[in-house]
Amino acid sequence: RGPQGTLFGKNAEGGALRMVSKEPTGEFGLNAKFEGGNFGYKKGSAHIDLPAIGMLSAKVDLIGTSNNGWTTNPAPGQHNYGVLESGAGKVTLLLRPANNLKFEYAGDYTSLKTTEDWNAQISYDPTGSPYSSIWPNQTSPPRSEPLATYRPLDNQVYWGNRFNAEWEINDNLTFKSISAQRVDKVVEYNTAQIAAVEPGPVFSPGYFTPGSPTFFNCVLGPSICGGALTGTIPEYIIDHRQFSQEFQLIGKSDRWDWVAGLFYIKETGAQDEVTYFGTLVPGVLTGGYPFLPLKAPTTSVVLSPLFGPVGTAGAEMTESSKAIFGQATYRPPGFDDKLSFTAG
Repeated sequence: RGPQGTLFGKNAEGGALRMVSKEPTGEFGLNAKFEGGNFGYKKGSAHIDLPAIGMLSAKVDLIGTSNNGWTTNPAPGQHNYGVLESGAGKVTLLLRPANNLKFEYAGDYTSLKTTEDWNAQISYDPTGSPYSSIWPNQTSPPRSEPLATYRPLDNQVYWGNRFNAEWEINDNLTFKSISAQRVDKVVEYNTAQIAAVEPGPVFSPGYFTPGSPTFFNCVLGPSICGGALTGTIPEYIIDHRQFSQEFQLIGKSDRWDWVAGLFYIKETGAQDEVTYFGTLVPGVLTGGYPFLPLKAPTTSVVLSPLFGPVGTAGAEMTESSKAIFGQATYRPPGFDDKLSFTAG
């Protein structure tokens, strides 16, 4: 309760949840856990407190999670849909050179690799009018699709550093410094529709039914009707960095609790979206992405250059913010500390 917007940012009007990591204890301790489940689900974690060396204590936290995905992708050499592979670690160091002085450093690193969940495209017009599109409706699960699906892992990396210093000047006054840095880099693909939204069926509807007599009857040739004309493959490249510094002066007395401070943050970010089309699309340049042909009756994977990029978009941003903040709480006498007034 109170003016969280002053202390925790502009989006905290409805209340703030504060999560505080445990400090190193300076005594050896181990807490490990392992879980397993269906769909290849595995999760393990370990939290290790190390014995103190003089005034220095340390703690190590490790966690890893993986699964095989929620939906099978029958494309040869490709990942399933909804795959998760993650691993993370954190090291915390605590130095207490005096009873009223402590320094704490924490560094963390996370590697996260995922694939999209299975999703489908269905032609739909909200007005109820007949909808015409060169992309066919996709109403069947991926296992029954005649086209292979390009499904790479989305690579995401997050890491950061934090350094805190706390000095109890006296029983009623404390000074804090909080420095933090965060970096995240992400490469994502949006390719879930590439299996069944190919324009190839437009040229030869019979091609879309494996085993039918007209499966390879295509006036434009089996190269196009066999799926050489692919859908789009957008690639998102995201880079984000931020640094923040905060100073706090905290005081208390019988009737007053107060805090005053300075805050600074600067962050930079960029997102590039590059869109590729498949082979034989006119008006574009040659690229080099692998192309996956029909699953049946062909069983081999043929590599063919994609045309692209056919479109690029993106943005770069830089912002910084400086703030002076303060908050005070007063408890008048005569109410057994049940009445207080706070301003910030």
